[in-house]
Amino acid sequence: MNSQHACSCTVSCAYPSARLSRDGDRATVPIARSLQAMIDALWRHAAVFFAQPDDAKARCARPGRISGYRRVGVEYAQAQDREDRMESFTFRRRDHRALRHDLALCSQPLYGHLAALQRSLDRIAQQHLALLASRFGAGASPIATELDSFLQLSFYRPGQEHGRDILVDRHEDAVLFTLTTATGAGLEVEGSDGTYRPAPPVADGLLAFAGSILTLVTGGAIPPVHHRVRRHPEQATRMALMYFVNPTVDVEVAPWVRNETNRGVDIAGRAAVGQVQFGLPAL
Repeated sequence: MNSQHACSCTVSCAYPSARLSRDGDRATVPIARSLQAMIDALWRHAAVFFAQPDDAKARCARPGRISGYRRVGVEYAQAQDREDRMESFTFRRRDHRALRHDLALCSQPLYGHLAALQRSLDRIAQQHLALLASRFGAGASPIATELDSFLQLSFYRPGQEHGRDILVDRHEDAVLFTLTTATGAGLEVEGSDGTYRPAPPVADGLLAFAGSILTLVTGGAIPPVHHRVRRHPEQATRMALMYFVNPTVDVEVAPWVRNETNRGVDIAGRAAVGQVQFGLPAL
């Protein structure tokens, strides 16, 4: 990893300062108690939604959109014939005007809680971007994120997955970075030596780790974090919340560092199609 931009500074803001790794590729982000209460409420509403029969949940599916419900078997990390072993429900702000009435009706009250939580998480995302940008000086241009970042709630049944030890295979998220938390263990992060280490949920906090779009923005200085999800058979269910932070895809993204890593690359365009490799629609 490149350490030429390493620093130990943090920034003061409305939320407590993040604890950033040396290379900026990962962080622990403390959150306010009010936001933790919103997340705790979301877990309760999600448990009710995902306990419904399949046909009831399918009424919230919106093929061709990133937003809405997805059954097991739609999304994959590496290969289409080895799908991620979870269901999910996703919210993207750009889709909100077109889909809000239908999705709110079929998932009430889950969709409304996702919409409210996304606004709070995007504020944290902007503060984390400002912290990262401070490592690269005044030339680090702001990056808008609210419209095309998306909030995904994933629901696993580890106790029923007897044939799979790894429920989501190794991948990086192809975004700027991901803010995440979960109801239990399972997330594992790959270290620079190729070994995996557990990354359990943080009490009153979020984990943040970089994706390849941030690598492009920083001219390769901040590498993407590869990770996977391991089965813990003692868990009947596991829920994970991921805010995938993306630039607004119809606005040009100026790199913070210009070099061979990003020369000639349309970074916003790359972000727009990043999820296609996982079986999802372009943004």
